[in-house]
Amino acid sequence: MTASRHVRCAFVGGRPFQVCVFIFSRTFVFIGLRLVESSLKVQLAVEAICPLCILGLATYLAPTLFYMCLDFGDVIKRGHPISTEALVTYVPSGAMRSWAWKDVGLETADGISARYNLFFYPRYPKEGQRYEVVLLPKSKCVLSFQPVK
Repeated sequence: MTASRHVRCAFVGGRPFQVCVFIFSRTFVFIGLRLVESSLKVQLAVEAICPLCILGLATYLAPTLFYMCLDFGDVIKRGHPISTEALVTYVPSGAMRSWAWKDVGLETADGISARYNLFFYPRYPKEGQRYEVVLLPKSKCVLSFQPVK
């Protein structure tokens, strides 16, 4: 009844380079032998594509992670994150990535209007409603999002 999660790892050419993919399977099979026995073109493709994908992802996430580090440094200096009341001014519709990353427009109590990132929030907030938010101002991320009562 329970499906266990297994990791398939490939050791390319006997090197310590691993390609790991999470697979939902009842059987655990190493794909390293099949990859080593495959042609040199396949091995080179795996060795070239995987680091390029990782580099691309790191390049895409670098600005956000950099500003998050600056924000967390400010939180450590201050002792607490910035908490304020904000009005939702913009809510997009029909985004494919909306399950993980939501883009919302907020107008904070000091009158500044900007778009913020809302990660893994179960649903979109209602436009025009006030929320109590905990913000990371430099990275434009929302840590907490609760309706004002």
